[in-house]
Amino acid sequence: MTAAHPQTGVFAQRLLDFLDIVEYRRADAQEDREPIYRLRYDAYKRDKNISSGFTASAGDYFDESANCHVFGLYIAGELVSSIRVNICSRENAISPTMSIFPDLLEQKLEQGSVFVDPSRFVISSEATSLHPELIYATLRLVPMAAYYHKGDYCLATVRPEHNAFYNKVFMAEKMSEPRLYPSLSKPVNMLGGRLDKLKKKVLAKYPIMDAHYIEQRMLFNPGHWPALPARHTSLPESMPAHFQTQITAPESIGLQ
Repeated sequence: MTAAHPQTGVFAQRLLDFLDIVEYRRADAQEDREPIYRLRYDAYKRDKNISSGFTASAGDYFDESANCHVFGLYIAGELVSSIRVNICSRENAISPTMSIFPDLLEQKLEQGSVFVDPSRFVISSEATSLHPELIYATLRLVPMAAYYHKGDYCLATVRPEHNAFYNKVFMAEKMSEPRLYPSLSKPVNMLGGRLDKLKKKVLAKYPIMDAHYIEQRMLFNPGHWPALPARHTSLPESMPAHFQTQITAPESIGLQ
């Protein structure tokens, strides 16, 4: 069990303890991605959110981009969730959100901003009910990517009914009206926030979102080991003494 911190609240500690049973794995090879593609398809089909072009056997254009990181999370060797993260910059502006909202992002990119763009966030139907902590453990990869790649903004392109969750956990603010995304049948809107304004506040409420640089490098630098047990290595000394509020996440919180 992860060692308790004297200033960590009950729910926050529960999330940290959950990392002891989770393993993060990069999925760079096709054989590693095939189960993830199936998991994605099953999740979106269950959510009745599939239109043409979404298959169980392959990814899409954004999976193949050089700025893309695909991860699976495993418990006892079983794939239980996955998320994709594209690092969108002036040098490589390929990302799902950029394809839907170029008019809202291009100017910031030209000014040198870096966007961390997560998508294809899915959890297996069995794990959803067994491990509600998995939502936070999976989304932890988003701020981790932002820290490592020195991102300026974290984006969340989600259905409007999920805005409240991302606003509560990440303090993400609405940046657009809903638009349709290719291969999906339900419209999404874009939320986001500047990392320098949000980092301390988010970590104070959710220390699970913190990560040591070594862990960041091992997960986001392909030259390092592709599998790593999840762990939290350090907590800010300014952690509030009391945090017991639990956020009830919607059944389906998948990013587009």
